[in-house]
Amino acid sequence: MCSRSFTALAATALILIDTTDAHSYMSDPMPTWNVNFPSPSFAGLIDGQKYLPVPDGMSYATDPELITKAYWIAFEASKYTSLKDFADQTMELQTLPPFGKASPECGHSIVNGTARELPDKVKWLAFGLSHQGPCEIWCDKKLAFMDKNCALNYPQDPALLPYDIKICIGAKMMQAYWIALHGLPWQLYLNCVPLKSDGTSAGSSDSPAYSPSKPVAPSTPPASPSTPPASPPTPPAAPPAPPASPPTPPTSPPTPPASPPTPPSPPPTPPSSPPSTPPDDTPEASTGSNDSTPTTPTETPDTSDTEDSEETESEVTPTISTTITDPPTAEHTKCTRRRK
Repeated sequence: MCSRSFTALAATALILIDTTDAHSYMSDPMPTWNVNFPSPSFAGLIDGQKYLPVPDGMSYATDPELITKAYWIAFEASKYTSLKDFADQTMELQTLPPFGKASPECGHSIVNGTARELPDKVKWLAFGLSHQGPCEIWCDKKLAFMDKNCALNYPQDPALLPYDIKICIGAKMMQAYWIALHGLPWQLYLNCVPLKSDGTSAGSSDSPAYSPSKPVAPSTPPASPSTPPASPPTPPAAPPAPPASPPTPPTSPPTPPASPPTPPSPPPTPPSSPPSTPPDDTPEASTGSNDSTPTTPTETPDTSDTEDSEETESEVTPTISTTITDPPTAEHTKCTRRRK
């Protein structure tokens, strides 16, 4: 008992959800509405139990496919000759803002809308698998297409309905009917499209494209307040290109002369031997010859001082070879004194 109650509640919930979200219309050829977007709502409601009593042992509140079977058993036992005939005689037209009240010929679309070319196949948006039931295409008063369960047999979205094009060539108006039997009262969807009178065969569709999942907004704003260029202004391919490389230095630093600049000549090399006598005020001593010119002898310089001086000079002037004439001998000195 609980299981049956749960199943019934689940089926009722599914029906309510489907009823709330129901949306469907013919999209090619595209009808015209009195606002600039299509109405996905049903045009009328039909009390199925009143006009098509439920067959024995069947129900209109069960699985969508079983409901459709019950509908056809009841329909074939009725006086109605087509879905169009059934709708024309039984549906209660609905009012839907901003479209107003539906008409029996076109539903919420308008009779004097934009004329369209005949497409290769009629396109219908969003039957929905749970919204099962028959559909029909009419051109003027001639049936061009009919299927007993369009949602089940044409599940793609949009559905492509293979109508008889020959029947529609030269017609002035196309009408599309579809009834959704998923719950009572039944929903009747209806659209109409004026056709171009000079058509002699199906041509390329000239219907605008609409999204199957969302109707177009009531007023389509421009793509953006001010359409920017397809891409921002193209900057220069690159900022001003610097030289491919910093200023190229000479392939090698300035070539020095084959040999470095000749340094100034070293100070004149002192003579290999200094003057025969050290630079002092003492007159040059006699060499021992009988020179007539007397020379004034000087006292023999203090050897220690001389050695200190020589050491100092050796520190100042590096490596100077010195040859000093032997100082006068004692004997020579005595001779000199005697001459004086």
